[in-house]
Amino acid sequence: MEGIKLNDLLNIDIDSEEFKSGRITLNTEYNGERHIDSWLKRDEREDKYGPDFSFWARSPKKTYIKKGNELVVVAIQLDRSDVWLLASVCKITKINIDSPCEREPVEKYRKWFNRVIFRLSKSAQGYNFTLRKFLDRCEVIGVLDKPYGGKRFPGYFNINERMSDLMNYLQNTNLGEDWKKELRAVKAVYCLNDHKEHKVYIGSAYNDNGCLLKRWNDYFHTLHGGNVELRKLFEEHGNDSNYFLDNFYFSILEIFPNTVNDEYILEREHHWMSVFDSRNPEVGYNKN
Repeated sequence: MEGIKLNDLLNIDIDSEEFKSGRITLNTEYNGERHIDSWLKRDEREDKYGPDFSFWARSPKKTYIKKGNELVVVAIQLDRSDVWLLASVCKITKINIDSPCEREPVEKYRKWFNRVIFRLSKSAQGYNFTLRKFLDRCEVIGVLDKPYGGKRFPGYFNINERMSDLMNYLQNTNLGEDWKKELRAVKAVYCLNDHKEHKVYIGSAYNDNGCLLKRWNDYFHTLHGGNVELRKLFEEHGNDSNYFLDNFYFSILEIFPNTVNDEYILEREHHWMSVFDSRNPEVGYNKN
């Protein structure tokens, strides 16, 4: 990507009014937290701006936004001080003095959202700059196959993820490759926690072809994973996928190298069933 500028991808007309009055906003920290970390924690389903989440516009006096319909290129700082992720390109539709400006993503640029990584020199850092002055200084250093996002793999024993979120990490974001690498490397005993019914299901993964990743993919494909009681629950809810996606949380109780005997993993699975009393239909979904 050497020598390619950001505007080589965006093709913003240098003579247009939107270019002349446009801004580029560079986000580094938000409420004392690295902006990229707070951005990755967002719940996209509750975020009405979607990929435009990262743009918190201040009052017009502070942002130099004088009127509506202005073009804003939004970027988030990555691990290096001069490397940025293109989060969105949006237009200001309404200026609010004491709250973020209202804005809409520009659809023709959407294919680049959360995928383009560019370098902008340290001397250019700050919050808000004239687009005309800085756009041609943005050198593209990579374009991701999948959008940057999801959540960094937190470690095996720090996982407590809603099914819908976990599926999104693995299937739709570049960070999912880290999750896949770690999950396919181990056999495990895991727990599915139904936050609605306050019941648990204890399961194990010992297939040599993909291990824990393969087993969890079974749930993503069927939701119930072929388990008798979970299949019943699925049918009771009229085959409603949202019940599982919204209410089931995944966690790991123990992990094992691929060389560990499968019989031992089954023994540990039954141990955890006893610990959680998950064969008791009042508290769990295990049958045997």
